[in-house]
Amino acid sequence: MGTPVPDVDGRSRLLAAAYELFAERGVEAVSVRLLAERAQVTAGLVTHHFGSKDGLIEQVDAYALGLCSEILAGAMAAAGERPDGDARPIAGVQDAITDALSDQPVLRGYIGRRLVSDSAAGQQFFGQFAQLVEAGLRQLRSAGAVRDSIDHMGATVLVVHLILGPIVLARQWSQLAGIDAFDPRLVAPVAAATSAVLEGGLFEPEPAR
Repeated sequence: MGTPVPDVDGRSRLLAAAYELFAERGVEAVSVRLLAERAQVTAGLVTHHFGSKDGLIEQVDAYALGLCSEILAGAMAAAGERPDGDARPIAGVQDAITDALSDQPVLRGYIGRRLVSDSAAGQQFFGQFAQLVEAGLRQLRSAGAVRDSIDHMGATVLVVHLILGPIVLARQWSQLAGIDAFDPRLVAPVAAATSAVLEGGLFEPEPAR
């Protein structure tokens, strides 16, 4: 991709390039040489700024988790303000996060790629994401927005599944539906169904005998 440019801000260039490439191809498929080409810097700057490719991955993970933290905080706050009679807070969290991620295709790609990685770093990324969700739900519970009858661990696992399922399966759903997985035409009916299930259940009650 052309001749490497002087290192005016090589660190930022590498971070931006890594964020995009890791989202497109996954961490394991991206070489240091490819990173340098995308950033238009010399390959030696990876070692200079980050010590190694692993050091760069750690920094990009931290950036992505920071974005996730901001989105989750906003979603939890919005869910806590939902009026009585509206969808349950857990459904509200999913709706708010889906809305925020609809404008973040690179972040969606990054999360999806990291979560299917078998590496220790990929597992750590998932663990940190789950901790963000758990902490947010704990705040909602303290504010009285989550019913006491709902098990905290169960709610955490459910919300993590609701958030990450569409992200991890985005490519598959996009191919099957023929539209982007976060297109409103697909998101809206899914959100409505999720709210209905969380509020009233999925199955009809068994008839009285």
